[in-house]
Amino acid sequence: MSINEGNQAYLDGLSSNGNTLTVTGWHATNQAAGRPYHYIIAWDRNLGHEIARQRVTAVSRPDVAKAYSTVANAVNSGFSVKFNLTPQFFNDNIQFISRWTDDAAGNGNAVDYWFKPMNRTNRANLDSVTLSNGQVKVAGWHATDLSQLEPNHYLIVFDNTTGQQVASEKVGLQSSQDVKNVFGDVQTANHSRFNYAFNSLHLISGHNYSLVSRYSADANGNGNDGAHTDSWLNMGTFQQSAYSIDHVALNRRHMTVQGWVANDNAMTRPYAYAILLQNGHEIGRQRLNLSERADVAKVYPQIYRSQYSGFNTSFDLPTASTNGLQLVLRFTDDPAGNGNSSDKWINL
Repeated sequence: MSINEGNQAYLDGLSSNGNTLTVTGWHATNQAAGRPYHYIIAWDRNLGHEIARQRVTAVSRPDVAKAYSTVANAVNSGFSVKFNLTPQFFNDNIQFISRWTDDAAGNGNAVDYWFKPMNRTNRANLDSVTLSNGQVKVAGWHATDLSQLEPNHYLIVFDNTTGQQVASEKVGLQSSQDVKNVFGDVQTANHSRFNYAFNSLHLISGHNYSLVSRYSADANGNGNDGAHTDSWLNMGTFQQSAYSIDHVALNRRHMTVQGWVANDNAMTRPYAYAILLQNGHEIGRQRLNLSERADVAKVYPQIYRSQYSGFNTSFDLPTASTNGLQLVLRFTDDPAGNGNSSDKWINL
């Protein structure tokens, strides 16, 4: 039987509660013979020296022993140690070393295994922003291995126009194998997706917004008081509108108009009206009770309440003439249909 002279190890993972970091894995080598003391060392690549070390209490790893049956210490090669999270862990490039040594203090004649440095890459994407049902729903992903040190995930909506935060929620993450397939160098990429609806968030049309995806060591508030890693994602400026007149029917002097209208200005102008003019003079107005239009929401998911944009209204004309008719589709802050309004003028 040949003797395995290799030096094998694997870092299973890092996990944190924001205050301590747990490092787990295994280190199996026949070179550990005569070196009974096992240590995990945190090495600061920025400073060029170690910042902490922990002595290992052996963890049984029958899976490693099965894979490396000719390595004497494989069955007891596992480790699980905790480090207090000092600022260097968050700010510097940290690399972990597994060491078997003949020195009880962790120095002496040793055999080391240097694991890959922690990947500090910070990647994210905002896949969609949906306002069609009146709620602000965001979907995307944020992948960084710094989340292993900063386990609390927040989504923050920031109004760039006013320079103020308008919402902050602690949001769980979902499986994201598609992200892992593309960014395999990020260990946590397979659990980086978010999909969240802000139920009570009120935006202002014409303002520009950002979504901040944040990992933080702080479990309170918006995570700003602890070490944190942000990705700022552009939500855009909400000033879109669209409409369609699907059908106009005239029965003598009674006119029926069907269609839909959606407008981001409805965020602050909630009253919808259809106003009929003839030769520039108003001849009728109807307050609209907008109905569900799933087809419109599918095409215009980013327009506020596009899912509830349908209307069917009617007017009585003063004469049989239809010359010079115009329809105004209005959203306003006035229940009577006047006030501060956003109008769409349509020639009939």
